[in-house]
Amino acid sequence: MSDRFDKLLTLFPFDNLKPEKHAVHPDIHYHLLSKATLAELGVQCPKYETYNLHEVNLESIQLPEQFPYLIKTSHGLSGEGTYIIKSASDMNYCLQEVRKYLDIKLLDTIIVSEFVKNEVQNYCVQFYVSKTGNITLIGTTGQLVTPEGNYLGGLIHYRETDMSRFFEMIAAIGKYAHQQGYFGVIGFDVLEDSEGLLYAIDANFRVNGSTPLCLQRHTLLGRGKEVAKYSSDWRMDGTLESILVTLKPELDRKDLIILSALEKVKYGKIYTEIYGIVAGEDMKEMRHIEENLHSKGLQQ
Repeated sequence: MSDRFDKLLTLFPFDNLKPEKHAVHPDIHYHLLSKATLAELGVQCPKYETYNLHEVNLESIQLPEQFPYLIKTSHGLSGEGTYIIKSASDMNYCLQEVRKYLDIKLLDTIIVSEFVKNEVQNYCVQFYVSKTGNITLIGTTGQLVTPEGNYLGGLIHYRETDMSRFFEMIAAIGKYAHQQGYFGVIGFDVLEDSEGLLYAIDANFRVNGSTPLCLQRHTLLGRGKEVAKYSSDWRMDGTLESILVTLKPELDRKDLIILSALEKVKYGKIYTEIYGIVAGEDMKEMRHIEENLHSKGLQQ
């Protein structure tokens, strides 16, 4: 690999790469990526307890008596490892999954967290912290998630994005990251409740799924497109090559931007999974574009 590539870009620390090959020391990065680190960031967050499952038996953990609450594995991506517990059935399913992770030695720590009630908004706030600790704002998206908490994508209004209400949180997290020796993109998830209180519920010290959505701001505004949506769960029948032909008008107009695509085969039929951005002048036009793409075979 070293003969073919000068640099590798990775989202996470890799065991098979020597520590000195990482831009940020892998132990530091792994610690920052842990959901158990949230309380160290200096921002308001839900109350939670952390349990090392090598020291505490899973069955002996005192879980909250009232639903809902959250159980999280220490590390996860796009909602994987996060369980919203609304019933005894949810709890039993979660504990089964945790035992599976334990059996294959993929889990050390779980977090039991209170649930933020009366949520009115779910944001992902993104910025870059340099090696010297300077902060550059990237953008804020509204997050699209399933009722189970699985990540679907993000929505942004480029001209209506006001990051000032998050400045104190950005400064605190950026300072903490710099003190730990981290530099790079940071995206932290924030829930706003009906009283306007902001709670940081997760911090991702890496490029986030919707980072490209924020970075398309100037390109899309230059095309008169003020509203855009990132989605991670599109699919379309056919090869990528055939799809690029079918959707060429939309791609040329930047109605659709394909960020990544993966061809797959099921029952002998080729289809392509697509991560991408759809954009319009306003919400109405964007929805019209989505309907047009759907009529051409782009499914969600």
